Amino acid sequence: MSNNNRTKFVTGPVAIKYSHIVEPDTAFNKSEYKVTVVASDELVEQLTQLAASWGTNTNFIKSKDGQNLVTFKSKFQPKTKVAEGVEARAKGFAWSNDTVRIAVDAQEYNSPMAGHGISLRLNGVMLLETAQREEGESGGNADPFADFAGSSVDASQLSGSDTPAAAAPSVPEFTGDDMPF
Repeated sequence: MSNNNRTKFVTGPVAIKYSHIVEPDTAFNKSEYKVTVVASDELVEQLTQLAASWGTNTNFIKSKDGQNLVTFKSKFQPKTKVAEGVEARAKGFAWSNDTVRIAVDAQEYNSPMAGHGISLRLNGVMLLETAQREEGESGGNADPFADFAGSSVDASQLSGSDTPAAAAPSVPEFTGDDMPF
């Protein structure tokens, strides 16, 4: 039986893996704000001790590609704060690999459907440091052809010039029984 234990805490610095801080994630008809972080050893220890003291499992710590990941979620937009001298990202507030602290409201639950566990509600995100993108590293506007030789051509150069534009490849049309599938 659940004792309805509840505690609030702030994590140490952790790196973001995925985030929906400014706009909710609406996949699968849910609308929730969430941040998945690469859990530091300190955070894993803190959450493991909390789960042990409440007699719950630690199924909220997921292992992927050799990293421990923890997701904090909320139906409401979290409060955001930026450390002195740091500038938030124009879109989304914080991106993958940025360093943040998370304000968490942890609550024990016990339900017939979900079992006995801990809900990690996202209350706030403090952006501590933005990650610098390395040359050639994927990012929002990275050149997808960075590793290939060639010249850039603006789309406006493809038509209306003195030289004929390359013809668009023809697309076969199928009707009736001719459909290829």
